Amino acid sequence: GEVTKSAARVIEQAESLYQRVGELYEIKAGRLRALVSESLWMKGEDVTLLATKDVRIDGDKINLG
Repeated sequence: GEVTKSAARVIEQAESLYQRVGELYEIKAGRLRALVSESLWMKGEDVTLLATKDVRIDGDKINLG
């Protein structure tokens, strides 16, 4: 089946949220911001970050390996 949502703004709030997608999860946005209070963990077989301008990394320690 298919579920379609259309609204000027959607606000979701939950104590915990789990999503599982079998094939593709895609977000198309003018801007994307994730505000994380503790830690952010991403894992993938291949990971690509592509910027047409600047890339900034700021931290006390940066481990590249």
